[in-house]
Amino acid sequence: MVKNTEGDLRQKKKQAERELSAVIARNETVEHLYEKIYEDNAEGKVSDEWFAHMSRKYELDDEAFGEIYQARTREGVSVNYLTCKLIDRPPVSSDKASYEIAAMA
Repeated sequence: MVKNTEGDLRQKKKQAERELSAVIARNETVEHLYEKIYEDNAEGKVSDEWFAHMSRKYELDDEAFGEIYQARTREGVSVNYLTCKLIDRPPVSSDKASYEIAAMA
């Protein structure tokens, strides 16, 4: 039987925090993409069928986010939302503070 040392536990917690940060960042990206495809559909740039197809994919991604987020928070893992690095897309005005804070971290 292998005992986890304090260092091992800290390392596992850091890894879980990084995973949670990445999941939060991915969720932000998916929300942004969903808004974009909704606008494109409203403007007639994409078909209703394509919108429905992509909506379902985004919904599945959101469900996966919820499962991971809930699992990590049940384990006691938390992250400061403002320090999550939103790496998948450029900042929009509401994200600017998050990027600046993440850059300082």
